Amino acid sequence: MKKCIYFLLAAFLASCAPDKNKVETRASEDSTGISHSQFLASFDAKAFKSLTLPLAIDTSFIMEVDTNNPIPYQQIRQLGTQLLAHEFSEGLINDINSFCEVDSIKQAGHYADYLAKLEIGMTKIAISFKLGVIDLGEGTQLFIWGIHNSSFEACPYYAGTTIIGTLVNEDKENTHFLLGELSGGGDPPATGTDEVTSYIDKEGTITVRGISINDDLDVPGEDVTKQTLILKIENGAVTVINSKKSASNSEKQLQDN
Repeated sequence: MKKCIYFLLAAFLASCAPDKNKVETRASEDSTGISHSQFLASFDAKAFKSLTLPLAIDTSFIMEVDTNNPIPYQQIRQLGTQLLAHEFSEGLINDINSFCEVDSIKQAGHYADYLAKLEIGMTKIAISFKLGVIDLGEGTQLFIWGIHNSSFEACPYYAGTTIIGTLVNEDKENTHFLLGELSGGGDPPATGTDEVTSYIDKEGTITVRGISINDDLDVPGEDVTKQTLILKIENGAVTVINSKKSASNSEKQLQDN
């Protein structure tokens, strides 16, 4: 997937001219999507493959995910969205709503009509899939699932795979948070890629690492942002233990050296 993303970005950057008019590329919240609210609900654990700890969600894991165990948008919508309070999770509601919009159109039998009217920046492909569930004891489960989406093949363009963790406790309170991502997009002269990986140890500590690279082809250098997030699952909840972030510019570093 990562190689595919970079190949597609290169192809579209070569064929697209800069466009100053920004086009919204994500689905807005509507009746088929979810909002910033929480409902007492859970996925059906019997439908998910059992996973054990420790678990590494690295780039190989993301690129090799099996997307053939789909989740219909109704199951996701019933959970609502209680997002972990961290910027890693800020884009999840857009990814989820984008999927819900496209999946609802498919279920209604209107996907061919949707594709025929597709415009630049609109989501073309959006699928959601089950990956596994981890039983953490005391009625708490961590469901791991994903979303893959990509836009119409024109600038602006984006594509990516997102791995999501949904922690559900014995009271059916659920919290969504980002566990992995490989994505990229471009609207020349601007391009960007995101890579997020994580590791969950046997004690319920989750280390999430991310790197974002943004490049303006008209300006020397790349802006690189690195983040590390430490989470802890205990007492049926997930909390942020530590968070670090750094930013740099490759051109500035070259000049400083």
